[in-house]
Amino acid sequence: MEVHIVIGDPKSKKTYQKDVEENPFIGKEIGEKVSLDAIGLEGYEGIITGGSYETGHPMKPGLKTQGLVSQLFEPYSFNNWFENRRRKKVAGAIISNKTSQINIKIIKEGNKPISEIIPPRNKK
Repeated sequence: MEVHIVIGDPKSKKTYQKDVEENPFIGKEIGEKVSLDAIGLEGYEGIITGGSYETGHPMKPGLKTQGLVSQLFEPYSFNNWFENRRRKKVAGAIISNKTSQINIKIIKEGNKPISEIIPPRNKK
């Protein structure tokens, strides 16, 4: 299964997308620092900020599981924009082989600029 890795550069305020066939971040958790050498960004380090499951459900920080979980959310909280409490499905914070997108923020840059390695994403 192809995994979309969306890399945010806080300095240039641009995002870059790298699609990989094999997920190098299985078992990592939201908030964890990772080396981006596995996806071809030598010398870069990032922090995992989120992602989504193969069904499109968002990953919830602090939920120590890999699969989908049905969770009760308070009004106007994470993934609940209603006045009442709602039960919603969310994915756990640990990356699994069914994670389809991973969001990463760069915290340490390598020698080469990222724009030379990966072209920026096109905005629609």
